[in-house]
Amino acid sequence: MTARLLQEPRAGETELSPRSQLCWMSEKTALTRCGRSLAVNAANRPLMSIVRQERLLWTSLGLITGAVSFIDIRRSLWSSTSALADKFPSPPPPAAPLPADEPVFGSRARLGVVRTWNSSVDRVFGDLVRFLSDRNL
Repeated sequence: MTARLLQEPRAGETELSPRSQLCWMSEKTALTRCGRSLAVNAANRPLMSIVRQERLLWTSLGLITGAVSFIDIRRSLWSSTSALADKFPSPPPPAAPLPADEPVFGSRARLGVVRTWNSSVDRVFGDLVRFLSDRNL
């Protein structure tokens, strides 16, 4: 069990302060004195906590599982669509286009729509028109 100091003496200082001397760690256990986690690796860089490692692991596994299942479902849908399309010999013929010369509604139907439209506008805005005409607006 080797222990080492986490802080080096500053330029001009020969020793660490008593508080800095308490901030030490062993290679196997990390102490949390001086208000920070003291887990470091051999290159003196902070180690990733176990919670973050677990979070990264399960996030990665979830993304990979989701991507694989998406690709598998997509592949199975395309194969089932292809199998269903192979059962039918050919697409049905297109429908015959409507002749452009014939009107969809005759002149009597158009007159009825115009009469209905005008009566509904008179019902909705009749009072407003009478009010404005009384004021000569």
